[in-house]
Amino acid sequence: MPRPGEQGSAIGRLREATSSFHLKVDKEYSRFDLTDRTSYGRFLLAQTQATGAAEAGLVLDQTLPAWRPRAHLLAEDLKLLGLAVPRPLRFAQEDRDGWLWGVLYVLEGSRLGGAVLVKRLSADVPSAFLSSRHRTGEWRTLVCSIDSLGAREGQVWLDAAIEGARDCFDLHVRAAASQP
Repeated sequence: MPRPGEQGSAIGRLREATSSFHLKVDKEYSRFDLTDRTSYGRFLLAQTQATGAAEAGLVLDQTLPAWRPRAHLLAEDLKLLGLAVPRPLRFAQEDRDGWLWGVLYVLEGSRLGGAVLVKRLSADVPSAFLSSRHRTGEWRTLVCSIDSLGAREGQVWLDAAIEGARDCFDLHVRAAASQP
């Protein structure tokens, strides 16, 4: 059996199958200038619309590993910028084993991106959302869990996880596109 993160592992296959979706998200969000307060506010509004929608289904699932929601951090940042919290976008949750794992993979993966993006912010803006990094072992636990479940549950489970990740990436693209 491949080790976690290797190409033949479940997480490797998930990463590979969703890489083009990840690139679309990066491209869509790269248009926000995080050094500009107004543009950064629009970035947070888009993140709030997507994160709130995606987290809504995760909180009800007892099979996922421990994770920490971040929608409330977005609300705090928006409040400090004087912006109202937007409604989450519509996001149809699928009831298939593995699907929510793909959603969680995207949300938790965005913490890694946040650690890079927070360095671009000016000192006068709130950054609770982008500063929320993984605690020791959190990312590794998720990666190992996906690999273990992918190996045990098989291709149907992994296909659902891939679909969940793709749907979550698409949700983020829609949210970014909704901002001027």
